[in-house]
Amino acid sequence: MVDELLYADGTGTQTAFTVSAENVLVVDGRFTEGGLMENMAQTAAAGLGYHNSIKNGAISKGFIGSVKNFEVFDLPRIVDKLITDVRIVEKVLNATIISGVVRSNGNLVAQCEMNVYIDQ
Repeated sequence: MVDELLYADGTGTQTAFTVSAENVLVVDGRFTEGGLMENMAQTAAAGLGYHNSIKNGAISKGFIGSVKNFEVFDLPRIVDKLITDVRIVEKVLNATIISGVVRSNGNLVAQCEMNVYIDQ
């Protein structure tokens, strides 16, 4: 659920994603809460994976370990473009604690903190 990697510097990542009707996490024309959460996790994976691929060419795999303080302010509609920003808060072994926000049309759509586990 990432169309474009806009920025990745090792501590933060920004991606863009346009919601489409074909997406399995669209229900009744709206991108679901689970889709927003997955978008933040995939943004983290895109940034970490990008840097991993530069170092050794391997493609990273990962999963969400836990989610904290997940807040949804609006559910995006089909054709809305999401801009997602993720910041690394801390790395502990193979766990990465991130803070993420999703915006659409300049408005805050969702935010949370999560632990993601990504092969590095």
